[in-house]
Amino acid sequence: MDLYYTKYLKYKNKYLKAKKQIGGMTKVQFQFKGKNLEAFVPDKFLCPISFDLMNNPVILSDGQTYEKDHIEKWFQDHNTSPNTGSVITNKTMLVNYALKGAIHDFKEYIYEETIKKEREEREEKEEREERVKKEIEEREEREEKEQSNIYIKYNTEKYYDFTNKLNKKYK
Repeated sequence: MDLYYTKYLKYKNKYLKAKKQIGGMTKVQFQFKGKNLEAFVPDKFLCPISFDLMNNPVILSDGQTYEKDHIEKWFQDHNTSPNTGSVITNKTMLVNYALKGAIHDFKEYIYEETIKKEREEREEKEEREERVKKEIEEREEREEKEQSNIYIKYNTEKYYDFTNKLNKKYK
């Protein structure tokens, strides 16, 4: 099973390296402030082991940055770098604060843009509903006016007919 996982990682790393040459952005889903978000993120923000957006990036002696949980799990079965395959004798992990801050700022930006977009969509929907409501009220008002005009016309005709009959009768 370990051999298959290693091959999987090898091909996934090759895919990621090829993708970096093409564009370097990957669409991912993540949670931030209790909201499910989706965005294209720079590949540098993804853990090279799991290809998930990193929350707690750590840098190792090989100069590579990984998600802390994933590299700890990797070191349970391996003593090599997941990216280079070279033996890592110093397994000290240092928090990559610069990357952690950049990822947090990126998530914050996506969150704010998503909230802004949702608010704009909600306002547009409310405006459409208000326009439709106003159009319905105007149409009902026109129909009511037309009904009233028909009623007046009908009664006016009846009145003239009645007065004509009276005039003929008393002439």
